[in-house]
Amino acid sequence: RGLVLELQGALGTDVARLRGAGFNDVMKNYPNITVISKPTEWLPEVGAKVVEDVLTAHPELDGIYCHSDFTLTGVIPALERMGRLKLVGEEGHIYTVSIDATSQALEWIRERKHDASMNQPFVDYGLLAMELFVEYYLKGKPIPIGEKIVKPGALWSPAVVEESPTGPVVKLRTTPV
Repeated sequence: RGLVLELQGALGTDVARLRGAGFNDVMKNYPNITVISKPTEWLPEVGAKVVEDVLTAHPELDGIYCHSDFTLTGVIPALERMGRLKLVGEEGHIYTVSIDATSQALEWIRERKHDASMNQPFVDYGLLAMELFVEYYLKGKPIPIGEKIVKPGALWSPAVVEESPTGPVVKLRTTPV
């Protein structure tokens, strides 16, 4: 049981909708946890303001999920300003989880100010897209929509290529930090 704040990205973007949908699909398995969802447009200052407002109204807040580490850069300082930042493992700690594994988020994890971030394999997205482009598009073969792409040793493997309104999209697995 508990109360969790979801700091959404820009809701007009596919990535924010997917990150929110994935989170909320999992949270449905925990009916005793209440989720408060608020848009931030990915902006740290908006994330900070939302955290301050929600904590004022709900001081019992247990956790914060950020669609991106970029929003988190407003959240951690806001918790510090409010005297609500307790280190991981300390009484009163508010759990924080985000996505992107930026250098700032990783530093806060090392300092025990932040619980976890999901790593996005940005370089691998580009490399895999180029491999598919060369192997399929340039050779006139159809791109393997729906097929799994396996790369031994890659943390994101297997990947899946899906059709989207703008063309094929490569989906790689994230890894927790």
